[in-house]
Amino acid sequence: MHQRDEEFIRVIEDSNNDSYLVVISQKGLQAINKSPSITGDKKSFKEIFNNGLSSLPFSVASGLMTEFFK
Repeated sequence: MHQRDEEFIRVIEDSNNDSYLVVISQKGLQAINKSPSITGDKKSFKEIFNNGLSSLPFSVASGLMTEFFK
């Protein structure tokens, strides 16, 4: 097994059966529960992601991703 820590997620690869386990880190949980300033409302990143980014203008979606991974 091989583990990579990407700060927001941890990826554990099992090369024996080509599978992955992806775990959200504490930093990732904190980030996804924050409300982004770019949208101007109180929805969390999680709520926005669940509703889908395709309905948002490109500039807003781009700003969301930039703010999320700060």
